[in-house]
This record gives sequence, structure tokens and C-alpha cells, in this order.
Amino acid sequence: MNKSKLYLDRENQYAHEILKNIEQYNVYKTPSLENINKSDCIDDILKNNTEKTSSQVFEEFKTIVKYCKDNNVCISDDKFDEFIDTFTEKCHYFTDEELIESLNYMAFLPATPFIYYKNFMELWLALDEATCARLEKWDLNKVLYVCECWYSFSMARKSEFVWLSLRKFGRKIKKLSKIEMVHSLFFCNLVRKPLIEMFDYEIAWKKHFNEMTIEEISIMSMGFFKTKTKIRSPELADKIYERLINELENVINKPICLVNILKILRYSSGIPQRDIMNHLLEKLCPFIDNFQLVTCLHIALLGCDMQQCHDKCIELIMNRFNRDITEARLKDLERITHAMSLYNISDSSGVKNELCQKIMEEIPKRINEIVLHPQCFAACLHYMTLCGHHNEDFINIVLDQRYMRHAYGRNLMLGREVFCLDSFTRINLAGKYNGTQLTDKNRATMGKLLTNYIPEKNSKYKLNQTDKILLEVKDSCQKIFKFCSIKHILPHFQRPDIVLCYDKSKKEAINLEDSSIEDYTGIILTRENMFNDGIEKENITTIAIVIAGWNNYVRGFERYTGIMEMKLKQLQLLNHKYVVIPWHEWKDLQGRDDRERYLKRKLIPLTELSK
Repeated sequence: MNKSKLYLDRENQYAHEILKNIEQYNVYKTPSLENINKSDCIDDILKNNTEKTSSQVFEEFKTIVKYCKDNNVCISDDKFDEFIDTFTEKCHYFTDEELIESLNYMAFLPATPFIYYKNFMELWLALDEATCARLEKWDLNKVLYVCECWYSFSMARKSEFVWLSLRKFGRKIKKLSKIEMVHSLFFCNLVRKPLIEMFDYEIAWKKHFNEMTIEEISIMSMGFFKTKTKIRSPELADKIYERLINELENVINKPICLVNILKILRYSSGIPQRDIMNHLLEKLCPFIDNFQLVTCLHIALLGCDMQQCHDKCIELIMNRFNRDITEARLKDLERITHAMSLYNISDSSGVKNELCQKIMEEIPKRINEIVLHPQCFAACLHYMTLCGHHNEDFINIVLDQRYMRHAYGRNLMLGREVFCLDSFTRINLAGKYNGTQLTDKNRATMGKLLTNYIPEKNSKYKLNQTDKILLEVKDSCQKIFKFCSIKHILPHFQRPDIVLCYDKSKKEAINLEDSSIEDYTGIILTRENMFNDGIEKENITTIAIVIAGWNNYVRGFERYTGIMEMKLKQLQLLNHKYVVIPWHEWKDLQGRDDRERYLKRKLIPLTELSK
């Protein structure tokens, strides 16, 4: 059973139950089959080839539905072919009530192998076309009810009527009541397509926010998250945080409601929400031991996009996973290792190492999930290396060309996790690993696609803050040593670093610009391949000057993220010395002279000039 699909269905069912239990929502109610003609007359219906009115076809359709349900017969059976042809022609002449009732009765048909199976496909396509033709003349209340009918037999996501209905709602957002807005957002969640006017939905949400229950806020959150729409208003985000904190006692027994809100808060939060996010995480700590794993996971992920870590909260969540790891999906294991590696947390209890070991033991039991989610498995292994754990046999499987074709397709636009795993075998496991590795061609492709351009002054590309600091540091470094270069020493990391090569015998820096190694080739720059022949490498000190940008730190701590920690460790394993320039220290320096003095303090001890 696909656990991911099962959870998604539960999310939608939960949201729909909320709507059904609030009287004001015009939600589909299951019709009755009791008053329909007995289904034992089915043969007479199918043999009668005389011209029929649309009303006769409608009544016969109900009888056929009852027959199919009573006898568990699929509508795709050959004996229904001729009737379905008649139905698809006549349904366009049904009254509104007959058309809507036909949709109602579709929910009683036994499931077909797939939605494009014959007869069933003809039925729903014809009904879709007929309802679309009447969309503009129906009021919003009736439109929502018809959308409910499509949902009743799990076809809302495929129906053109539902999508066009949402477009209609999008044009009338300012006139929508709270009920209409929440109800239509439920269908946006099902369709998973953002409307052009989603910002107007946000404005309307703020307007009606105080009238909403926490469950309705949950449905709105789900609609925004599933359509990949961020909340742009910090004021609205803060209101959602405050409402969740104030009603936490009411929400802890409604895990899907809580998770839906946590998802949109994670997706929409920024630095302005840092304090209130921390407050929420503190409030959640006492309940973590009783939450389901998936709820714990989304609490752990809440601050990931901005590296906002609550150490106590994460340690409690690691304990929950450690206790009930068999209940976790492979996707859950991948995501919790992502949080653990990102936050680079060191726990005194030792639960992090224990959990990592249990995950390694659990992986061989998840073959079916690995086949279904091969990229997820590769990412999980990568995050585990950042946590200090690896399994050579598992890495060997992921780096096999057949596995990569299965995971990423024949075009091999490989994920960064594969690039990092391959580099891990070449650096951290050098001389120990005997398994498969990426080809030079694979690494060259990824070197071009997965690394940032080396920044340049007066570039046509807009430079971010870290790139600007990188160029400023390079300028100051050249003032001191004359030569230094910006290179991807470790090409599996997105950003390049400054390389200073200092000849101790000549007491001067070497120019690397004429090096035989080209940029963006995916080649790891070791001391052996960095210089041209004829240079006495034993006299050269290679120093990587690494800019620690805003995203290289766990927010609120003087602690590197796991990926930054790995970068520094790999530089050390390659026998490069390194100097880290924290972005905040550099920004506090005043003027060129101050910067040069700062760099001299950092670099000169490593060049041995001071001896």
C-alpha cells in the first residue's frame, strides 16, 4: 500500500468532513437508490433500441447504476456499450436537476481499473462537457454543489468543470462570503492549480480571518500550500501563528488540522516570524511525545527553510522517531534526516547516532518504497553522510547507472544528492571504497548544471550579498598577496571559494589562472591536480577562503549547517588549509584598510610568513 497516497486521501477526507459538519456549507449528500426501478429489468433496457427521450435515458441510467452496484458489475462491461453511446448523446438535453443527479449516481458505480477505461471515460467526459456548457448560467451556490458531485466519485481533479468553476470564483473573490471562499479553496487544494487571483484570496482571508474557526483556517492553509502559493502578508502569517498558539489545546487532537497549518507557515515564514515561530515550537514541546510521527516531522521541518532550530524540540522529535521508526515512511526518514543534517545538532543523549543506526538497519526492509521513491532513498543516504553515517553497499547501489536511470531518467539530470554521494566516496572514503562511481561525463554534466557561475565584477547577472562579499574578499586578498583565484574546489557545493596558493620557498603567491583545470568540469581540485607540471608542490600551501554566508549558519547559533560542516571537513581531508570569513564579521569592517588588516590576521599565520 502506498502510504503517501493514503495520507493524502486522509487529508482531503478530513477537510471535507469539516465542511460536511458545518450546516452552512452546501456539501453533497449521498442520494438514495431505494426508489429506483428494480434492476432485474436491465435486459429489457439494453435490448430496447427504439428512439428514447432524454428523460427516459436518465431513468434507465439510474436503473443501470443500481444494477451495477447490486451485482458488482463494472460499467465498462461490453453489454453497456450501446447504452453509453446513447447516454453521452442525450445527457446534453437533461434538465439541470437530471444532469446533477446523474453526477450524484456516478458515485455508486463499482470502480473501473482506471479512469480512462471505456464507458466510464465516455460517461464522465460527456457529463463534464454538459456541466461546463451550463457553468455561466448557474449561481455560485449551485456551482459549488456540482463541484461536490464531482468530488463524490473522485474526479474533481480531472474535471474541466471544477477548474473553470474556480476561475469563475477567482473573478468574484471580492464578493465571496467566508463560506464560499473556504469551500472554493478546498477545491483549489484538490485541483492543485493556483488561480491568477490568489493574492486577492489572501486579502479576502485577512478580511474574514476573525470569523473563521481553526478548522476553516486549516482548509485555507491546505489550499494555499497545495497550490504552492506563499502568504505574502507578514501580518496574516503572524495572525495564523497567534491563533494556533492560542488554540493549541484544541488542535493537538486534530493532527491533520495542525499539519496543514504548519505546512503553510513553513512555506510562508521569513525572518519577521522568527520569534513567534520559536514561541510556537516551545509551546509544542510538551505534546511531542503523544503526536503522530507525521505531525512530529512537520514540526521539525517548520524552521528548515530559514534554518530556525529549536534544539529541545528537535531532540524530542528524534526520540519519537527512534522509538517508533517502523511506523515512518521512507519519505519521513528522508525528511527527518534532512532536518537533522541541516541543523547539525549535537545532542548530549546520543539519540541522534542511535536513530541514524536504526535508519540504516531499517532501509533493507523498505525495498518496495525504495523502488517507488528512488530519489528519496538517494537523498536520505546523502543526509546520513552529513550526520556522520554511511553504508558503502547502499551508496554503491545508488551510484549504479541502472539505478540512476530508474531514479532520474535517461537524460540523467541528476540530483545534487548523487553528486555529493559520489564526491563523498572520492574524498571521505578515498582508498576504502571499491564500489561504483559516476563517470567523468556525469560529473562534467553536473559541474555545469549544479554549480553557480563564478561571480565577476560588472556582470550582467545580479549578484547576491554572498557573491559581493566573495569579490570584496578577493580584491583585498590580491592587495596582500597579488594572486588568488575564485574556483569550485569542491564542485558538488553550489558556491565557489577563493583559492590562495602560497609558495613558501619563494614567499609569494602563485597565479592559478593558467591552471590546466577548467571551471565547471566537475573535477575535485586536489593538491595533485591544481598546478601545472614543473611546480614543486611540496613547497606550496593551498588555502581555501570560504565565505560563510547567512544561510551557512543555524539561525540564532554560532553553528554551521551540516552541509557547511561537511565542506570544511572535505577541504581538510584534501590537505587544503581553510579560512572561514563570516558574512557578519566582514560587513562590520570599515573601509579597505580595516579589511586588509582583518585578512592578514586570518591568512598570514597559514602562509608561514610569520615564522
